[in-house]
Amino acid sequence: MKLFPALMAITLSALVAVQANAKTAQSSKSTAKQTETSKEVLLKRFNQSISLQFLGVDSGVDEQKQPMISFKYKIKNVGKKAIKTVHWASNFLSDKKLVLNYDIPVNFNKKGLVGGQEVQIALPIPVAKLPKPFITATNNGSKIDLLNVAKSITYVDGSRLVVNK
Repeated sequence: MKLFPALMAITLSALVAVQANAKTAQSSKSTAKQTETSKEVLLKRFNQSISLQFLGVDSGVDEQKQPMISFKYKIKNVGKKAIKTVHWASNFLSDKKLVLNYDIPVNFNKKGLVGGQEVQIALPIPVAKLPKPFITATNNGSKIDLLNVAKSITYVDGSRLVVNK
């Protein structure tokens, strides 16, 4: 459990209230301006549908007594349409280098996440599956930043909003 103090440091040093709209991966210079404008419109629609907030990290063990960490998030449907699935990637950075890309599709029940509804979720990952750069950064007490990248929303009615593939 040497990782426990480091994981708590992540909780304190990561952005506690990172919105999905805080930053997006920058488009390459060769991308046409029209495409970039389209992505901005899609990102705006994503943010008008969902609020995503990183709450921190918990540690523990699973049923087989293997060490686990859980990334905690608060998700709120700020739109009117019920959401079946929301998909984003959480990129954890140390010294501006990617140390963990946690690609997260979250499915809700049949009724979905209805307008105005808010849920807290914990997404567990075994410590053994964490990449070495992430473990090294946490053990060294390095500052870890979080960048959430909006990917897509699937609504209960079957329609989809795709921001990034």
